[in-house]
Amino acid sequence: IASVTFVVGAEWTNPPTVCIIKPLCESTFTECDKIDFSGSAYDSEGIKLTGDALTWTISTNGEVVDRETGASFTRENLPYGKYTAELTAIDTNGLLGTDSVFFTIDVCDSPPKATISRPSRNAVFTECESVSFIGSAYDSEDGELSEDSLEWTLSVNGDVWYDSETGNDFSRDDLEPGNY
Repeated sequence: IASVTFVVGAEWTNPPTVCIIKPLCESTFTECDKIDFSGSAYDSEGIKLTGDALTWTISTNGEVVDRETGASFTRENLPYGKYTAELTAIDTNGLLGTDSVFFTIDVCDSPPKATISRPSRNAVFTECESVSFIGSAYDSEDGELSEDSLEWTLSVNGDVWYDSETGNDFSRDDLEPGNY
């Protein structure tokens, strides 16, 4: 007995070809970065797949943190960790093709952001009037900073006049006339 193996409709047996263009594999970003994701896919006949035929899955430690559709998108504020980005394409015959890259998110090493709540910008006070100073600071790594972390420097007419106040708030009633 003789046998022959063959396939009918061979052009449909090849899954889509998928390529992630961005990010590059093994890239490193910080929590502050905007990350561009882009890729392309073609079916076995060379027709470009677009829109809902392309699905992105972003995961870390096996947990999916984002799903997007289309050839490209931008993501920001991913927390510290190691990630996998996978682009899956499905053609009109239901065949799937995938590509994946690995990338790392490091801690954002930006300086703390200080905010002065009082006095308000361009406020006017009379001589000997008590002026209240209130402020806070936030760090992307440590969150809200303690009052021991805040140091105030006052300058009048461009010259440092008093620089030893610390904390979230204090008042002064001995300020000299001038622009602070």
